[in-house]
Amino acid sequence: MIDDPIAISTRVCQSFIRVGQIELYGNRTKVDKDKINELKLIIEHLLNTDYKDIKGISFEDKIYNMLISIKANLISMTSEWIRVG
Repeated sequence: MIDDPIAISTRVCQSFIRVGQIELYGNRTKVDKDKINELKLIIEHLLNTDYKDIKGISFEDKIYNMLISIKANLISMTSEWIRVG
């Protein structure tokens, strides 16, 4: 038996959806155009659960506004990482 030190890391996040999940379905649509409905369902779920404040506009505008919000959050998170070191 070999003893190896290990660490447990925990991901704490407001959402269960990760960028990689959207990329995965986005890549699937390149191969199979019928997969676009699955991608749309994931994005609609994300909008309905994590971006409820984005309402009353077209689906494309909701996606655009969500991406603007994501960009702002990433900038804030990255600057905090740099600040802390």
